[in-house]
This record gives sequence, structure tokens and C-alpha cells, in this order.
Amino acid sequence: MIHLAQLLIRKFLDRINPEQNEHVVELETGTNPVPFTFGLLDFGHPRIIRSNHFATGNRYDLALKGWNYVLFEPRTYPKFERFIFTDEVYIRLKKSGLPQTTLRPLLEIHGKSFDHNEINIVLSGLIPNQDFERYAQIIKSHSRFSQNINRLNYAAAHYNLGVVFQLRNELELAAYHFSQANAYNPQEKYSQAWTDLQHLKGEYNPLASMMDHSVESYGKLPPPEGALLQPKTN
Repeated sequence: MIHLAQLLIRKFLDRINPEQNEHVVELETGTNPVPFTFGLLDFGHPRIIRSNHFATGNRYDLALKGWNYVLFEPRTYPKFERFIFTDEVYIRLKKSGLPQTTLRPLLEIHGKSFDHNEINIVLSGLIPNQDFERYAQIIKSHSRFSQNINRLNYAAAHYNLGVVFQLRNELELAAYHFSQANAYNPQEKYSQAWTDLQHLKGEYNPLASMMDHSVESYGKLPPPEGALLQPKTN
């Protein structure tokens, strides 16, 4: 309620104040831990930081391209990549549609991790050849340690996109990207940015979460017109 009151006061002051107020928003830098430093050295994602510089210089088109590239750039496995089979990994594999006949043998390696050279040997010993050819990439994609890093960078890129689209008064795109940031890395900052936007759009409803209109449900909707990637239609 305190945050809501502050937001309403700010909107009221913006209306009665003839001067344009400048609201400072801190862009996110993402993450890119230096290998073998256990996360102690992290200077941020280089492309996100470069795009942030474009944004602070009002070169928004270049910033948008850079952040979008982070979201859709081709993925490769670094040499130091490890593949870890945690409870969360099995949940993701099940949601991805991996057959039970393929998923069940993987339970033998629950809690274990393997390097880039070991993972193919382990998988080929657990599942039939035809399943290995069909599902090995899916299994490795969901179990790789760097996926957590990627999710943090996806969230940061989506948040920054939302900030710039909001500055450009493209509120539907801004809301979409704030919801996607929250989907990749749920936290109050992202959900609050989405909620604040509902206030600005005049669509805030304190009972929205009870009617399944929340940042979580919004994040599952198809992308709005103008989003870089649209879902395929038949």
C-alpha cells in the first residue's frame, strides 16, 4: 500500500508540474562469472553492458538490438561446462515432454555432475541409441550448469527491454518484457515493475491475482504485436 501511495502521488505531481521530471532507472548488467573464481569475480554480461551504454546515450535502437541478441544468440557449451542432475533438472525434463522410458534411467545419476567429455558417455550408457540421438541435446540443455547463468541474463535483458519500451511509451511491449523477466528469475523488482505499469495503463486491480491476472499469468500469454519473435500460427 505504501508503494501504491507513492506511485499515485508521483503521478499526481507529474500532472500538475509543468516541467518534465527525469526518473532515473538503473539498468541491469547481467552476469558472467570469471571461470574458477567461484562467482567472486563477475563483471556482468559484456553484450548487456555494451547495450546499456547505448541506452544511456539515448541510442535506444542499438540497445534494443543488443539485448535481443542476448535472448536469441546461438548457445554453445563452454569447455568448462558441467552437467548437474538435480531435482529441478528432472522437473524441467518432465515438463519438456521427455518420455518416462527415457527419464527413468536418468534417476541413476541423480545428484551427480559430469564434465563436457563425460556426459555423452554416461548418457549413451543409460539410454538406447535411438533415444540418445533424439533426446541427448534436450537432456544436456536442461542439465547444464550455465543454464542458471543464462536465465539470469535472460531476465536482465528482458527487464532492460521493458525499461526502454516504457520510456518509449510502448507499454504493451514493456509489460511483456517485465513479465518475461519475472518468469526467468522471479523477484519483487520485476513483478513490481509490471504492477507499476498496470497503474500507468489504468488497469490496476487489487483483486487481479484472484482473477488470474497476475504477472505470472501474463507471462504465459502470447507476445504482443511488435515483439521480436511471434509464436508460429497454422
